[in-house]
Amino acid sequence: MNLFKKAWLLLFVVASLFFAYDYLQQQTGGLQQSFKIYPVFFFLAALVYLLFWLNVIWCWRQIVSIIANVKLSFNAGFRQIALMTLGKYLPGKVWGMAARAALIKQQGIGFKEALLATFHEQYLFLHAAVVLSCLLLAVLFEAKWSLAVGLLGLLSIPFALLSQNYIFILFNYSSRKLGFRDVLDKTNSLSAKNYLKILTAYFLVWILSGIAFVGVYLTFFNSHFSLELLLALMLANTVGNTLGFLALFAPGGIGVREGVASSILAGFMPLGDAVMLSLLFRLWTVVLDALCSLVLLWPSDSTYKA
Repeated sequence: MNLFKKAWLLLFVVASLFFAYDYLQQQTGGLQQSFKIYPVFFFLAALVYLLFWLNVIWCWRQIVSIIANVKLSFNAGFRQIALMTLGKYLPGKVWGMAARAALIKQQGIGFKEALLATFHEQYLFLHAAVVLSCLLLAVLFEAKWSLAVGLLGLLSIPFALLSQNYIFILFNYSSRKLGFRDVLDKTNSLSAKNYLKILTAYFLVWILSGIAFVGVYLTFFNSHFSLELLLALMLANTVGNTLGFLALFAPGGIGVREGVASSILAGFMPLGDAVMLSLLFRLWTVVLDALCSLVLLWPSDSTYKA
């Protein structure tokens, strides 16, 4: 048992990397088109993706600090986000959250605090995606319906902020159905200041992800670029990633993300290019996620302090 406690993290990393590698092997066969690569954009996209990771880590550390009154070190935050990222490639999608909860417990943070922090993380992460998608639609199409969607996106901010208690009630109801006791109550809601601070940070996370997607497009295509295409790429990335995240049946949103993004981009570029771009970006992110997650193989430091 003690051996398992020491080895589970290594086993989790190895299993996740295996699934990620298996996915790469399956998908690289679909890359039959030859490309002229523009290295400058490739490295710029990689830099933006690194900033994306740093911002995600900052958000998680802030949430843990607010919820559990624990200040995670950067290394601890990095390791926990890496664990979540690798876990999304395992069938079932919940394994990353479960593995992170186990790691957090070893660091002195209780189950309730870990669950609550994860809840706020996912809630704010998805809310930021909704707001950005609505605003991009409003700017991209400039029609009455799109302007209404953009306004609804902005109005969702106070609505979601005030709806936290009702979400907790729904969450507790679901927990009781699964045989668990109530774990969340209204005292667990974020203050308006903290909610808006983290929401803004996640908004930037999605923008950075979209810019990285644009960077990959410029790396392999770099033609007929315009502001309209930039907005379309960011919209396709945000909506595709969001729906892929919500598709619990698809590890890492595989297939769903690419299908949605390609469908949106088909109105702005040839469908073949849209499909190929979505596939290239998926392969690119899998490789970078795996490289960033290698931090899990390094010994951890003193990871928290109250």
